[in-house]
Amino acid sequence: MPPLSSLPVLPWSEISRHNSTESCWLVINGGVYDVTNFGDRHPGGSVIYTWGGRDASDPFRVWHLDAKSQKMLATYAIGRAEPLKLSPAQQAYNADKEALFRTVEESGMYDTDVTFFVSVALAALTLGGLSVVALQVGLPPLAATALSSLLLALFWHQSAWLGHDLMHNSPIKSRVAAHWVGGLFGNAATGISVGWWKLTHNMHHATVNEWDHDPDITHMPVFAMTEAMFLSSRPSWKMDSITWVEEAVFKTLVPFQHIMYFPIMAVARFNLYLQGILMLLLSRVPTM
Repeated sequence: MPPLSSLPVLPWSEISRHNSTESCWLVINGGVYDVTNFGDRHPGGSVIYTWGGRDASDPFRVWHLDAKSQKMLATYAIGRAEPLKLSPAQQAYNADKEALFRTVEESGMYDTDVTFFVSVALAALTLGGLSVVALQVGLPPLAATALSSLLLALFWHQSAWLGHDLMHNSPIKSRVAAHWVGGLFGNAATGISVGWWKLTHNMHHATVNEWDHDPDITHMPVFAMTEAMFLSSRPSWKMDSITWVEEAVFKTLVPFQHIMYFPIMAVARFNLYLQGILMLLLSRVPTM
């Protein structure tokens, strides 16, 4: 492959147009890469398309620390991005961000402490076992049920967060092994599909709190996280494209979301079960 320095300089007006699954260009450390046909093979899934037409240097950096990913970039290089003129405030922000990254890296926070994850796994399994034992030791029925329920809740809590870290490949670097173990603490222990979670959570970390991209905060027409969901013309949730059923739901629920939040959250776990089933049936990831 030719060196990046020999490739043409591409203006941002051209780069920004390639922001869809049909044509997706990413800017990474000044280079422009055409990843249109890579999405189906991308280990992180279609989340790669959320950065189409934008500077993806930061998400690429934090997710692709290995040399293999760096080498693969050259295969997709098509040019160099036109240098941006940064304001003093932007330059200061970038300098602070770089200093923070170096501080975290040098402190060893990116290094895995396997003993920590083993201890958490053992603690979770112990809690699950004790929740069964509590029903068998002769306690009064009410006390036995209350104690067992508490222990089971703690087991689910620890299993969920352990599954979270496993699916982030934190304790186990092998993606296949991490998914198998994560499935035990996710699907088997909590009933929540780690496959569905992985795909939506990757999207969350790539577009944190961007209301029209981040599925973790896209809860219309039940909850509105920002008034921009009503006022913006950004394409993911246009007011002029909703059905009459959706309109009726959000007009009924959103004005009272501060009241409806807790009742809905009380049964929201069952929605997570449903999302896993829908993903399998529809071969796609729902946004709720």
